[in-house]
Amino acid sequence: MKRIIGLLVVTAVAASVAGALLRAEAAPPKASGVRIADPLDYLVSGARIGAPRSYQGLTIYPVITQPMPGFGRVYTLDEAMRRGWLQISEYRGGSVNEVMAHNLSDRNVFMMASQMIGGAKQDRIIRDDVLLRPHAKARIPVYCVEQHRWRGVSDRFSSLGINVSPVLRSRAMAAPSQSEVWAGVAKQQADLGVQSATGAAKVVYQSEKVQRDAAPYREKFIGIPDVDPRASGVVVVSRGGILVADVFYDPALFRALWPTLLDSYIVDTLSPPPGSAHGIRAPQPDVQAFLQRVLRARRQSKVTPGAGTAYDLRGNGIMGTTLIMDRAVVHLELFPGVEILPLRTPGIEWRRQRLEEGH
Repeated sequence: MKRIIGLLVVTAVAASVAGALLRAEAAPPKASGVRIADPLDYLVSGARIGAPRSYQGLTIYPVITQPMPGFGRVYTLDEAMRRGWLQISEYRGGSVNEVMAHNLSDRNVFMMASQMIGGAKQDRIIRDDVLLRPHAKARIPVYCVEQHRWRGVSDRFSSLGINVSPVLRSRAMAAPSQSEVWAGVAKQQADLGVQSATGAAKVVYQSEKVQRDAAPYREKFIGIPDVDPRASGVVVVSRGGILVADVFYDPALFRALWPTLLDSYIVDTLSPPPGSAHGIRAPQPDVQAFLQRVLRARRQSKVTPGAGTAYDLRGNGIMGTTLIMDRAVVHLELFPGVEILPLRTPGIEWRRQRLEEGH
C-alpha cells in the first residue's frame, strides 16, 4: 500500500513539472527578458533593410528591427496636444530658444526634434528629442522658425502637425545656431518659390503648389509602415544621395510619426532644381552599411530635459543623435557626416554610465 501511494505521489509531481514546462514553452517570449549589453548596438546590428519604393528622385527603404524592451506606450507631441495632455507655453513670457512643457497626463510623451509648434510669440521647432514622463514639467530647447514676429495673443502653443525637413535638421546639427536655422528656412522658401512676411517655415508645408506637387509622392509612400508590422523606421535617399535615417524602438511610434516625417522628406526632394538625379537609387548594401556606421562612431552624452540619456554621434562618415530610455532606443537619427573622426570602441561610454548609475 505504501508503495502504491509513493508511486502516485511521484507520478503527480512528474505531471506537475511536465505541465509547468509545457506552459513555459507555450508562453510568448517577453521583450523585457532580452539581454542587451548596448541598446544602440542591438538595434543597428539586428536591423534589416527592406525592399525600397521609389518615385521621382525619392527612394525610401523600410528598416525592420528586432523587438526591444519596452517601457510603456509613447504618444507623440501632436497626439498629446490634440488630446489636451500636453501644454506648451512661452518660458517666462518669452524666450526665443526655450519653452515650457507640462505633461498633464499619466502617459509618456515623445517630442521629436524637428516637430513644429505654432502661435504664441513666434513658431518654434523642438531642438532635441525629449521624452516627458507622466506629469513631468521641463524647459525645452527650441529654435525659432519665424524670424520676423515677436507678438501674440497668448503664450500657449498649438501643434502644427509639421516636421521640418532633414536638410534643415542636419544644417542645425552641423552648425548649431539660431542664425543657421533662419538661413536654412529662407533658402528652402527661395528654392520652392514660397514667400512669408514673417519668414515662417510653415508656409512651405501649407503652400498649395507644394501640396499639389507632393500629392503623388504621398500616394506612393504612405503605405510603407504596412509593408511589415516590424518596420520601425526608414532610410531615405533623395536625388541619389542618402538624406537621413530615422529609426524608433517601437513600430507604433514610427507609424504615428510617419505622415509628417514623409512630408518632410518630400519637401527636401522637391527643393532642388527640376531634373537633378531623377530615378537614381542607392544600392541596398550601401544603405545597410550607412546604418551600421553608427557602430563605430563616437558617442558623447549630452543633457536632456526629459527622461533617458541622449547622445551625439559623430565620425565614421555619419553625424546624428539618439535618445535611450532604459534598454530601448527611443529614436535614432542619422545624417551623412562630412567630418571623419577617430574610431572608438562602440558602447563603452554607455556601459560605463549605466554601471555608475547602478544598473
